[in-house]
Amino acid sequence: MLKYRYRSVSLLIILSLISLTGCGISTALPSHHSPSPSKTTHQSESTSSTNPVKNSSKPSQASSFPSTVRSQASAVRFNVAVIQAMTYLQHHKIHIPLMAPSVLGFNPPVSSLSAAARVTGGGTTYVVNLYATSKPLTLNSPVLSTLPMMDIIGSFSASQFPSPDSAKAHLYQSNPSTSLAPPYQPPPNVPASLVNLGYGITGTLYNNAALSMAMWHEGEWTFQVWDGTPTQDRQQAMKLVAYLHTHLLPETYGVLGENLAGDGNHTTAEWVYGTTEFSVFNYHSGVQAAEMAVSMRVYPSGKIKP
Repeated sequence: MLKYRYRSVSLLIILSLISLTGCGISTALPSHHSPSPSKTTHQSESTSSTNPVKNSSKPSQASSFPSTVRSQASAVRFNVAVIQAMTYLQHHKIHIPLMAPSVLGFNPPVSSLSAAARVTGGGTTYVVNLYATSKPLTLNSPVLSTLPMMDIIGSFSASQFPSPDSAKAHLYQSNPSTSLAPPYQPPPNVPASLVNLGYGITGTLYNNAALSMAMWHEGEWTFQVWDGTPTQDRQQAMKLVAYLHTHLLPETYGVLGENLAGDGNHTTAEWVYGTTEFSVFNYHSGVQAAEMAVSMRVYPSGKIKP
């Protein structure tokens, strides 16, 4: 049951991004507060004070793809497909801040040297799906809907909520029809043990016949890796911890979940600035999703946050 719960949440996120309907699940938590810090949270945060994550203050200068251009009034380079998508959104009267990745976080096969975008949005929400293609395609090309899942580079999106509290609460929200507990909180009645994830970070490994999951906290962020074996979950968690030791995620409340699904490590990162929730999704890798999240910049200014 628990394993089905976590897999269902991941699939709901994936399907919502790919179908271009926006991110999120509709039912709110009873409280608009994030989970209370656990013992692991205090250990991680106290470690961070002595081993702070380095802030990469200089925006990335290159994309994984060769076709990039420099945005106006900014040293950040956005991929051409990203610029096309952002221009589309600017013309469709989006009333929330636009943010986009300056690093796509995916190295395509040799035959796939182009990126193409499929975008929808209006008012207070937008979703952009990025694909690796063997030749340049126009924005929202019908060909994109025929490509296999493995050609998805990733997605990024944003949605506005009525208040900062409701936006923050949405990070820890679940679908009650398929969930036994809100995501990014400890699963109930599952044996747990502390694990060393490296760089002074201590996590918790949950494991029974239905679920294996590693969970930890860094600052205001909560992380989960699940659906592998306990060893696989810990190894993937350690890769994320190692990357984040020298790269800074958005400095606000956020969550990152990596589902070791067999056909890819489907990963979603979500965070909140004010009343707006931003997210990125990567079909292939947790670290690649983290790279996209780290590289997110306000479009077109290139500022780190709105």
